[in-house]
Amino acid sequence: MLAAWYDRYCQRRDLAELDDRLLADIGMSRKQALTESAVPFWRTKR
Repeated sequence: MLAAWYDRYCQRRDLAELDDRLLADIGMSRKQALTESAVPFWRTKR
């Protein structure tokens, strides 16, 4: 479980750091990325 939490934490941190061009490549807006990255690592969905 700790490994999954750490992985989720890293993914959300990295998502928050992507620029708008890369977010567009994955089909996300800046608002969506910031909303997802704000979810605590222990939660799987908002």
